[in-house]
Amino acid sequence: AKIMINGNYETGSSLRFYLDQQILLLNGRTLVMEFGSRYPDAPPIFLNYEDVRRLWRGSDRIFLFTENPKKEELLKNLAMPVFFVAEKGGKSLFTNKP
Repeated sequence: AKIMINGNYETGSSLRFYLDQQILLLNGRTLVMEFGSRYPDAPPIFLNYEDVRRLWRGSDRIFLFTENPKKEELLKNLAMPVFFVAEKGGKSLFTNKP
């Protein structure tokens, strides 16, 4: 499975701690991540909607974490079927497979 955060890494940074897995970032070139994300040796974790749609159609299960105020825009721009997993503390989790 792949884990993605929509927006600032800080909104879901505990996911990295508890899952011990690389986190991908949609719209994540913000705040403290912006500067380092431009280095030539930066890991390829910064995604745009086209990247996410390509991965979303793939065989891997994708979990996409977002703050609720950003949820409607995320779903509109993703423009693909999503499956709701959970909502807690003003944040939601979706996946690409039932």
